[in-house]
Amino acid sequence: MTRRVVMVERVSGGKTLEVVLEVSDGCRVARLVVAGDFFVYPEDVVEAVEEAAIGCDSVGCIRGRILDAGSRGVFVGVSLEDIADVVAKAFRELCGEGG
Repeated sequence: MTRRVVMVERVSGGKTLEVVLEVSDGCRVARLVVAGDFFVYPEDVVEAVEEAAIGCDSVGCIRGRILDAGSRGVFVGVSLEDIADVVAKAFRELCGEGG
């Protein structure tokens, strides 16, 4: 059974970032969706970021994989760190501090 949280945050610059995070019983990321009022070039970087977090069972893993997967992108309206921060916050909400 998966648990799910939807988190909508205003990040620096006033842009909206929405994260939908689902985790499995073992607090492993099962699904991640990142959306909001921003642009990323090339566009497939968002999908790469979403897929990179799957299987992670800690905030450190999530942050590391997101930052690595998104490093080739140019972000307008939000930063890659903003995305990693909001996903980490969503994970902590579902799984606690350590996961």
